[in-house]
Amino acid sequence: MWEWSYATEAESYAREQLGKLSRETLLEIAEEWKTKLNDKAKDEHTRKEDDLDEGETLPPFAAPYVVDFVETIKDDKGEMQVFTASMLADWIWEQAESWEHGRNCSNGGHEIYVCPHGCHAVDLRDMPEDWSSDE
Repeated sequence: MWEWSYATEAESYAREQLGKLSRETLLEIAEEWKTKLNDKAKDEHTRKEDDLDEGETLPPFAAPYVVDFVETIKDDKGEMQVFTASMLADWIWEQAESWEHGRNCSNGGHEIYVCPHGCHAVDLRDMPEDWSSDE
């Protein structure tokens, strides 16, 4: 996979296209990210265990991402609400644009991968030349 670096307009267009995906697709992508992030955290925990001196211990591993995207979450007021497609798209975009574990694209940069495996992408080839995020 290649790493992307685009003009602000292209990033805004890609983010808008992500938001147009169905909730079902967004749920699938969010679950892929959750699995990847939990696996990464587990690997880091294992490395820390390997570096312990004799007699030292770490607390048991607890996956950091346990949210069930299909169910509900607590909002800012502590009330339960359903994860909307917009909320899913925001969280996915956060992961996809992260320098730490995202920013992947196709060879040539025409598609921005929005999942960790490159099986879900938004296509920049359809971006109108005069596109603006102000529209």
